[in-house]
Amino acid sequence: MDKPIKYLWKNDQDQSKQFVVYFMNEQGEKISGNIVTESPTINPYSEHSIYSNATYVGIAHKFIGFHSPHFIE
Repeated sequence: MDKPIKYLWKNDQDQSKQFVVYFMNEQGEKISGNIVTESPTINPYSEHSIYSNATYVGIAHKFIGFHSPHFIE
């Protein structure tokens, strides 16, 4: 069974104040974003969200870490 392809998106807000995830894409390049989805074409945020402007970053091939401005256990 093949692993489903996941797609990384980044919203246009100040990234220093947000939870950011890091992945390697299929070319082995480090990419970062805020949300992982099942579509590279459908914006993951609703038009009413403060994050409504988002950019598709790439395929989230391998998770490598995250950064958070808040303490998370």
